Amino acid sequence: MCTRYISPEQREIEAFWRIDRRSNQRKDWENLLTVFPLSLASFIRRADDVEYARELVVGQWGMNPPWSKTHVPMTARGTRLSTVNARTEGMEKSPTYKDAWARGKRCIIPAASFDEPN
Repeated sequence: MCTRYISPEQREIEAFWRIDRRSNQRKDWENLLTVFPLSLASFIRRADDVEYARELVVGQWGMNPPWSKTHVPMTARGTRLSTVNARTEGMEKSPTYKDAWARGKRCIIPAASFDEPN
């Protein structure tokens, strides 16, 4: 269960994944290198408008379930929910992941390294 990773620099991601700056939605972001749960990080997803095209975007690490009203994932009872680690087995039945799983929402997380601090 790794809860920290180091992201490559933006130019390295763009070069490796062949994402040109015109398709990159990022503007003047700082390089987001050390990433912890709930922090912002770069990821690659399928572009909506062009078939087989990829785009580099920034999002929060951790999935927010549909019922969560804050950026911190919460259960329906209002307690904090950890969504940074998921297993493929049972994902199609999990209330948190099943809708995204059924719609084929996937992404690539570029990481130079990952580890568990402490």
